Amino acid sequence: MTLFGENGFVLGREAFASEAELTQTLLHETYRLSTSQAAAGVSGGLATSETASAAGFAGRAYQAFFGQ
Repeated sequence: MTLFGENGFVLGREAFASEAELTQTLLHETYRLSTSQAAAGVSGGLATSETASAAGFAGRAYQAFFGQ
């Protein structure tokens, strides 16, 4: 879960299911911290859009670096 106020995030147990999952979670959360517009307030649409963008980035970056 992204913690914008602390400029960090918390990892749940699911993130440690595999090395690939941990890597993609780190990519996802780092991307969100770097690109989010949530400081101005979060709506459902913004959260959905940013989550989809972060997940897409994590998947593409993982594929580019690890080819899996």
